[in-house]
Amino acid sequence: MTKIHFPHADQREPYFEQLELDNGLICLLAPLPHLRRASATISLRCGSRFETPQTNGLSHFLEHMVFRGCRHYATPFDINLRAESLGGYISASTSADMTEFELSLPAENLCPGLELLCDMLTTPRLEDLEIERRVVLEESQEDLDQKGRSIDIDLLTRSRLWPGHGLGHSVIGPSENIRGFDTRALREHHAASYGASRAVVCVAGAFEMEAMADFLRSQLADWEVGSPIAPLVAPQQAPGPTYGHAHRAGSQTSLRVAFHGLGERDPDYLAFVLLLRVLDDGMSTRLHRRIFDELGLCYNVAADTESSADAGAFYVDALTSHDNAEELVARLLELLAQLSAAPIAHKELEKAKHRARWALEAMLDDARSLATWFTEQALYLTARCPMARADEYDALTEEDLLRTARRVFRPQALHATTVGVLSARQRKAIERRLRAF
Repeated sequence: MTKIHFPHADQREPYFEQLELDNGLICLLAPLPHLRRASATISLRCGSRFETPQTNGLSHFLEHMVFRGCRHYATPFDINLRAESLGGYISASTSADMTEFELSLPAENLCPGLELLCDMLTTPRLEDLEIERRVVLEESQEDLDQKGRSIDIDLLTRSRLWPGHGLGHSVIGPSENIRGFDTRALREHHAASYGASRAVVCVAGAFEMEAMADFLRSQLADWEVGSPIAPLVAPQQAPGPTYGHAHRAGSQTSLRVAFHGLGERDPDYLAFVLLLRVLDDGMSTRLHRRIFDELGLCYNVAADTESSADAGAFYVDALTSHDNAEELVARLLELLAQLSAAPIAHKELEKAKHRARWALEAMLDDARSLATWFTEQALYLTARCPMARADEYDALTEEDLLRTARRVFRPQALHATTVGVLSARQRKAIERRLRAF
């Protein structure tokens, strides 16, 4: 077992300790003695990017099945009753490159809550398969039209950003796969993917450090190692501009303008994230001011980034009436082009930096956010304190953001998607706007 202590000169910044158990499990301990709530997050290198077309959706299905019962809590009701009786809840999610389980509860009940969470992940019963299959199939229907065609703007975009790569897969998987998964496949996937060598655990909240370290050893030292994971293979970037449309009846069209972005290991990653704050971080930033306040083109418009260790994307999503779709595309592209045309004003950049720092500081009052931060950092990168990230934001310059914007907002990286009711003429007009970018 190794032990690393990370102090920080700023007393507002929590320190954390990193323990590595003999089975390879990384445990991060972040004491926050001033908080009454505590949280634990367990993140696993398990997601749709590691699946084949034949197994696509298995990671998401397994995440569901973990809640069907475990060694000491035989049913979903038993699991939920135990968590709720402790004043807490357990939630989970699956994404392209990780599966994450989160526990939040009063600090005095942290250890019994952790016993429950560890029991769920290490000894799932994987029973009542047909009941959960029905649930997952119902979930999958949310992304399909009445003919079974995808109307999920996220999947439609990802499949064109990263065609033929796991990052372009659906997380939930196609219906035919969901119908075919059996108990054997789930048990094999659990044995391979839910292992100590693929996991990171973080506990944040009010606890005594040595006692918590001993408790985690008692719970997780015997966790099976699991199968080694192959090195990540970065996807090839599909050339743009491209445009895809899916028909969906309704009064408005959903629009996504996407660009290939930067992965978390890229030296310009932090500038990439700060560009998002310049564009969309409150109602005074560029996106809301231009599209909503000045043009009134839509009510819902937002930007976001998505990044794994080796790839990323920059999105702008909006919902507008069908007749406004072409103009909205044009105005969004104008806004994005401005980011790569000239340096951002110093005052605007400083505001974005301050807000980034304040968001990181807010984690120090939120055990759940801090636990998730540390596990997601450590899963593919190196765990670092949030305020170290804030210092790196402060060091960015106008030139850094301009260089990064020019790397990202290029015609060759542009992929747009609409879901709604657009005529052939309207779709051609949107294509012309994209080609002119």
